[in-house]
Amino acid sequence: MELLRWLVDHVAGWARRHPFEAFVIVLAFVRLMGTTVETGWAGVLFTFGRVRRVLAPGFHPLIPLIQTVRKTRIRSITLDLPRQRVTTFDGLVFNVDANVVFRVEDPHSALIEVDNIKRGCRTLMALGVHEVLRAATQEMLADRKGLDEKLAAFAQSGSSGEIRGRVSD
Repeated sequence: MELLRWLVDHVAGWARRHPFEAFVIVLAFVRLMGTTVETGWAGVLFTFGRVRRVLAPGFHPLIPLIQTVRKTRIRSITLDLPRQRVTTFDGLVFNVDANVVFRVEDPHSALIEVDNIKRGCRTLMALGVHEVLRAATQEMLADRKGLDEKLAAFAQSGSSGEIRGRVSD
């Protein structure tokens, strides 16, 4: 009991001598008690490092030091793919620029299974552009909508383990 009283007196004395530092420490501890997930984002709640659930936008109370939240964008994200040189089936050589617009549908997978979602999408779609265009003929290249559909199909197949293994390092 004496030890507890001494500790409280010591901490209270330190707080009186250093009010700004004490305020910052109290504010930091209060901030650990909750998090706000903004609109257009999703959060994944971790308890002792294990995923518990996906959090919708809004304020969510947390147990300090036991629970943490990682957030990811769920709105559409646009990525510019690096320029690449592709040789088509006909032997034509093209310098290809492409833009990818994607949206995270599963925040849990985006945060856990892939190290960096943007880098993963950039890598996957660069492979997709190369795969689709190298099998294309000159007539197929004229059909932009058909190329878009083939690239979208390649991206949709990204849920398979083979593709995911290439994306997640």
